[in-house]
This record gives sequence, C-alpha cells and structure tokens, in this order.
Amino acid sequence: MTSSKIKADCLFDDVNIYADLHFVCKKKKETSMRGVLKWMDKVEFPNSKDANVSIHAVCYSPDGSQVIVAAGERILVYDSGDGTLLNTLKAHKDVTYCVAYARDGKKFATGGADKTVIVWSSQLEGLLKYSHADSVQCMSFNPISHHLASCSSSDFAFWSADQKAVQKYKIHSRINGCCWTSDGQYLVMGLANGSVTIRNKSGEEKGRIDRSGGSNSAVYGVQCCPVTLESATDTIAIADWGQTLSFYTLSGQIIGKERSLGFDPLSLCYLPNGEYCLVAGCTGVLHYFTRDGVRLGTLGDSSDTSWIWSVAIHPNGQSYTTGCQNGVLTCYTLAMTTVHALYRERYAFREHMCDVIIQHLISGQKVRIKCRDLVQKIAIYKQRLAVQLPERIVLYELDSTSDEPMHYKVKEKIQKKFDCSLLVVCAYHIVLCHDQKLQCLDFGGVLQREWLMDAFIRYIKVIGGPAGREGLMVGLKNGQVYRIFLDNALPVLITTAVSAVRCLDVNANRSKIAVVDDGGRLVVRDIVNDSLLYQDSGVNSVTWNTHLSAMLCYTHTTGGLTVRVGNLPPRVPQHMLGVVVGLCGATAFCLRGNIMHNVPLALGATMWQFVEAVSIYCPFREAYQVACLGVTSADWEGLAKSALEALHLNIARDAYVKVRNLPWLQIIVDLMEKQKRGLVPKEVLQADICAYAGKYKESARFYEKCGQPSRALEMYSDLCMFDLAQEFIRDGSADEKKALTRKRADWAYAVKEPRAAAELLLSVGEHRKAIEIVSEQGWADVLYDIGRRLSHTDKGSLEMVAYNLKRLKALPLAAEMFKKLGDEAQVVQLHVEAHDWTEAFHLAENMPDLLPQVHYQHAQWLAENDQFIEAHEGLII
Repeated sequence: MTSSKIKADCLFDDVNIYADLHFVCKKKKETSMRGVLKWMDKVEFPNSKDANVSIHAVCYSPDGSQVIVAAGERILVYDSGDGTLLNTLKAHKDVTYCVAYARDGKKFATGGADKTVIVWSSQLEGLLKYSHADSVQCMSFNPISHHLASCSSSDFAFWSADQKAVQKYKIHSRINGCCWTSDGQYLVMGLANGSVTIRNKSGEEKGRIDRSGGSNSAVYGVQCCPVTLESATDTIAIADWGQTLSFYTLSGQIIGKERSLGFDPLSLCYLPNGEYCLVAGCTGVLHYFTRDGVRLGTLGDSSDTSWIWSVAIHPNGQSYTTGCQNGVLTCYTLAMTTVHALYRERYAFREHMCDVIIQHLISGQKVRIKCRDLVQKIAIYKQRLAVQLPERIVLYELDSTSDEPMHYKVKEKIQKKFDCSLLVVCAYHIVLCHDQKLQCLDFGGVLQREWLMDAFIRYIKVIGGPAGREGLMVGLKNGQVYRIFLDNALPVLITTAVSAVRCLDVNANRSKIAVVDDGGRLVVRDIVNDSLLYQDSGVNSVTWNTHLSAMLCYTHTTGGLTVRVGNLPPRVPQHMLGVVVGLCGATAFCLRGNIMHNVPLALGATMWQFVEAVSIYCPFREAYQVACLGVTSADWEGLAKSALEALHLNIARDAYVKVRNLPWLQIIVDLMEKQKRGLVPKEVLQADICAYAGKYKESARFYEKCGQPSRALEMYSDLCMFDLAQEFIRDGSADEKKALTRKRADWAYAVKEPRAAAELLLSVGEHRKAIEIVSEQGWADVLYDIGRRLSHTDKGSLEMVAYNLKRLKALPLAAEMFKKLGDEAQVVQLHVEAHDWTEAFHLAENMPDLLPQVHYQHAQWLAENDQFIEAHEGLII
C-alpha cells in the first residue's frame, strides 16, 4: 500500500477576535464555522485488483487517539493527531462498509460485503466473527451495555460478550443506518423503503416512522441527538433521499418543520454537545445545521465533488474526519467564528449560532434573544442592538418601560440582504462597511450617505455624539485615521500611523486618540492641539476608560496589561493573558480566546503615582478621581492623610467620607471653619493636623516656625508630655518654665500623685498650694518639713503650716512653727490644749496678760474632771 499524504499545521487562520469585536473589516467572507485542514491521506492499493479505493466508513476511538477507517477490503488504523498510519488489518474478503467503536474503548467492530462482522480488541486483535444473510451495511454499539447491533440488507443482529449466541431478526428492507438512543433502550434503524423502525433489545418493534416519499425517500442518515439539560428526551434526526432533514420524537411525532437539503445524504452525525449536526452526502462538502434544523453553512472545499460517505466527530468535538468516494481521508480542526460586540459594559455575543446573548459584564446579568436563523453580525450602541441574519437585519432597543433592566424589544426589521464586512448601529442609522466604502442607511433601509475612502478600511468605532449625527473613527490600511460624522459628507483626517491601523480608541471627552498599528506601535495624541503625548511599542490593543478620560490601558504582545493616567510614566505591567477590549472603572474586559473575562485592576499604585508627584504639581484631584474607580480602604486612608498634610482639605474630607472616619471628618470641619473665620497661617493648620495625627514634635516645629511656641507648650501640657515640653522651652523665659511646672503639678495631683505635685509647687514657690495639698493628705511630717524650709519672712505660709499642724493634732510640731513665727501666745495655747499645764504656766509667767486666761482654762479643765476644790482654788488665784 502506498499513500500520498498531506499534513497541515493545526493552526487557525489569523482570526483576530479583538478585531472582530471592535469592527475590523476583512476581505474574506466570514463563516460561522470553519474546517481548518489538519492532515489528509489519499488511500491507494497499487497491487490490489481494484486500484480505486473508496472509504465507506470512519470512526474515532473513545479517547480520540485513533481513527478506524474502512477502505476497500482493509481496515486502516491512523493516529488522529498527525495522520500517521499505525496498522492495516486484512480480515474481510470483500469491501468493508461499516466500523463502530464501543464507548468503553475495549473493542471495535467492522462489517462489509462479505456478510461477516468481525469484533476486534483495542490492541487490534480479532476476537470473534459472525455472519449475516446479506452484506453488512451499518452497526452501532450500545452506549450503556456495549452490546453490538449489526444490520444487513435483510436482517439485524445483537451480540454481547456475555452471550454465546448471536440473536438475529429478519427485516423486510435494507437497513442503511442505525443508532441507539442515549439510554441504550432502543435501536433506531433507517430503511431503504423510507421508514424508520424503533426496536427494543429483544428485537420487537416499539415504534415506526414512515417518510412520505416511500422508497424515493430512502433513509441514509439516522442519529439520536445527545441528551442535554435543555432537551431531556431523545430526538431522532433523519436524512433521506427525498433530500430532506427532519426531526422526530421516539413516539413518531415530528418536531418543527422539514428542512430541504438540496442533495442526497449519505451520513449524519451530531457534535458531542448536541448543538449542531453534520450531514454528508453526494457533494464534496459537509452541511451543518443547528439541533433545530437551521442551516448554518458548509465545511470543506467546495471544489471537491467527490461523495462523502462518512463523517466522524472527535470525542472532544474539536475536529472531524471524512471519508470520500475517491479514497481521500481528510481530518479537519473545527474553528468556530466568534460574532460579538461590546459597548461600555454591555457585551453581546452569538451562541448556538442562532441566539444572541447580551451580558452586563459588571452585574453579570444576561438575556437571550432567539433569532431562529444564522446570526451573521452583531452591533450594539447605547440602547440599540442590531442583528444581521441571512435575509434581513433586525433592530432592537432596550425597553425602558419594562421592569427588567435587560429587556430588548424589536424596533425595526430591514428586509434586505446585505453583503458587507461590518455592521455598525447608531441611534437612528446603521453603517455598512465593504472594502473602501462606507454606507449609512436609516432604519428603513434607505441609503442616506456614502463615503469612499482612499484605502481598505481596517477599523471603525462609534465615538458618540448627538442622536442622528454620531461620529465615527475610521482607521485605514494605509495608516490614516479619519473622523466621520453621519450628517457630513466630508471625512476629516485626524492622524496617520506608520503602518496599517490595527485598533484605535478615543477618550470619553474626545480630546485624545490612541492608535495601534500592525507593527505594534502605540501612539497617543492630543486631538485638540494635534500634538504627540507619548508612545510605546509591542502593543496589540488599547482602550480608554469610559469613567475617567485621562486613563487608558493597553496589552502587550508578550503578555501583561499596562495602565497609564495623564502624563505619568507607566507602571510595571499587570499580569494578564489575552487582549484588553474595554475598560470601565476599575474593571478591564479581556478576551482570552473567544471568552470574555473581567480583570480587576490594581489602581492603588496608580493613585499613589499622583500622590508622589506632588513635588511636580498638586494632582490630588486626579488621585481622588482614580481612587473613585476602586481602591482599597487602606489606599483611601493614605490619600486622605496625604491630602490633609498638603492642606487639600476638600479632598481629605471626601476621602475620609469614603471610609467613614468620623473623628477625622470632625477635625477637618474644624480646620475649615478656622480658614473661614480669618487669616490663619498654613503652619498653624499643619501643626494642628500633625498634633491630631500624633506627630507632636513636628507639630511643635510648625508652631515655632509660625511664631506661636506657646501653642506647642500648651499642646505638650494638655498631653501631659512634660519632658518634651521641658525640652522645648529649655531656652524659654522663667515665667514659661514656672507655668509649665504648675501645670505639671496640677497633672500630678490629678493622677493621685500629691507628694510629687507638692514638690513641684514648692520648686516654683507655690508654697500655699503645696501646703494645701499636703494638709489634705494629713502628712504632718511633710508639713513640718515644709515649714522648716520656709523663710521667717513668709509668715502667711508658716501660719498655714502651723494651723494645719494644729488641726492635725501634731501639737509639738505646730508649736515649733508658732515659735518660728514668734507667736508665744499660740505656743501657750497649744500647751493648754495639750493639757500640759506645767509648761503652759511656765511660759505664761512671762506674759502677764495671758496668765489669767491660762488659770481660767486650767480651772475649767479641773471642774470637768470632778476636781471642784482645786478648780475653786484656781479661780480664786
């Protein structure tokens, strides 16, 4: 055996999904699904009696690693990855018509014109052989029990490994195709007489479907749709030679309407997910349909007219293999073309080829629109949604009267077929792009205006504007970028890139434009001043923030996303896979493959870039705007603190509102009131802020700088930081030091340290207050010590000491103080109170005026002690 083989890299065409999303026009016709050649083999047997070999059947092993091919009399085993021929099995004596692999992967079976069925192991060893009365036409393994059903022109048989005998059943017409239901309970067989018979495992007929054409509608393709959550019951797809495709339930009830094929079918199969079915036949291409029978297109080379006898889908659904009448075995990779559109946070995309899903990327809400036809293009703008179908364009609008925020209703239908590479929708118009031409049509399909550009149009973006007069940015293949208004016939040249425009975007206030060319060069220009702002290289996509006109982000060809705001330098790129297609607030919308992802941006670092740029200018308003897009609470606190230190009180207040820091908000309100009341030096405000923040030394320096050191001293005193206060007024006046000591003494007294308070008061000459404190504590010895240290001239303080000692009954100590004062009468009185009459009389002898009083008090004391005679004598004296 020789074969001529063609291998192709399993690479898709350069399909730029980002470009599709943002309206990059393409010259080639778009299809919803494509088959990209993976490998091909032309099977030939030069030494065989029949050099022209036909391939009648192909199937995959359950793990997808091998392809089993029925070619002529032989069974060929290929590597599904690269098309390498692994083995050739020679067991049949005539042409093989069918192959089937058990779902458990342990065995497969072959059958053909020699009327035999051979069961093989997965190691390619023959296990058993049994015969039919006629040539074997088709076979299928039960998906649950792995029983084999083989069908010939006159009978069908059931075989299983646990039964020795093969059960055979006669039938009145040739069986062209067969399949099991998903639960393995019933075998569905398509007959040459135009009927479909449904049998149980015992061979009993449980249902029957008769096609209207009889034998002219011979059934060659029959398949049960894989059961999914959306469809919990089996659906039978039937392709017959009446050139129709129809769908039935197991009970025989037709589903929907019959679909015209336009050719004679030979094979029918579903993709594993059951969303699409492929029909092969007497044409050189595959025709694919939705599970509801909506024709979607063709797969393969239309120039090849050889019949396709069989088609097999890889178990993962990402590739398929066809076998043709001319002996060509071809493997293709399935490439699904993505149809989608994005406007701000609303993302519309095609699903199941015939449905449109509109998703709010921030909230995650989704709504489905069933179009029941192939969706070719989608455009979305504000409240408008346009969907292009093969024969019409349907225009939807967001229903503001509905309680559902994502409810769209049909507004208009344009019943025309348009051949265009791009569809753009505006408030009252649609714009069609084809090569170098742009056409503006109203919602009635009437042409309103047309523009012919100098080069092929590579990119279009609606930049907004008044309804009916929206503006478009158009990028050309020659690098030119034009601005077009729908109500103006003259395009305006904005800028020119070095090479063809890959993508572009305009910021929210339309003052800046960012352009990326095919060389990966990013250029950002000011549209108003026509000046270059900055540029970068190695860029594949760019977008401006819809919430902040100064912010844009772009992704690099090497991976990573860069955020840039204003004229600040870019930060280190944030790790991200895919390309950025939109930016709303702190969320970037990123395409990875054909799936949209939300990527949260770390904007805290960008905010701090503005804060740290304060030495250049004061960008706290810009920093606040960045923070409003979304930063952490710690970043808000940091912004508020930095703005406060820079005396941007409004920014600080707004930032603290975000984190609900009520104490600081009250402080800021007080500071703003100070500013309103009069001229307050900024150093005073800064000092107050530092003091509230706990930066007391900095606060003191600010107070001293503005000539108000007393406020610093007051701050330290109020905070009871007397050591720092003492250090601060080291070179201050005596009065200041004295006042500080008084406050320190007051604090010591308040914290229950009276001894320390008294000592401090004594050190600054506050004797009386110190005496009061010591007297309250009842410390007679301390009072006496104070009195000893007092000068004779300080009579008031000495009197306080003496009388307090007297009050404390420390009479000897009090006597000492009175002696120091020279008040002998008080000394005598103390002895009287102490009933020390001997000493009292002794001292009173020198004071004639006082002696009678002493005798009187002595007599009174004697009477009180029941010594009346002595008392009488004392009074006589």
